Amino acid sequence: MSKRPDVLSVDQIRARTLVVKKAVGFTPDEEKELRHLVHKLARELHHLSREINALNLKYARLELQVQQVVPNFAALQAQLQSRMGQVTTIVTPSGPVTGTVTLVGTDVVELSEPDGSIVLVPFTSIVAIE
Repeated sequence: MSKRPDVLSVDQIRARTLVVKKAVGFTPDEEKELRHLVHKLARELHHLSREINALNLKYARLELQVQQVVPNFAALQAQLQSRMGQVTTIVTPSGPVTGTVTLVGTDVVELSEPDGSIVLVPFTSIVAIE
């Protein structure tokens, strides 16, 4: 487990407890309570560390799943970027759209039609580019 700089390890907590104990001078009952609290903190720290490790594993698995599900439009985006400012026809399931490529996003292209209309075509709707 990687440690954050602002989180103390159990050994650091115990060492600081000894420093405080020597400086303050606890009664035996206070010392017993302090040992109990340090032990309780150590258990909680161990439990939280295990939870963090489990969450990191879940995060890594989810990240892999997202990469498999979310399409990578880099090639399509590059192709459309190369047509910036050019009249292009994009074929969609609803039919072809012709216009000047004015903007290419990460998942959408903007065309300006000859009549001045602006059309946004999601990459997921592109069947072909002519």
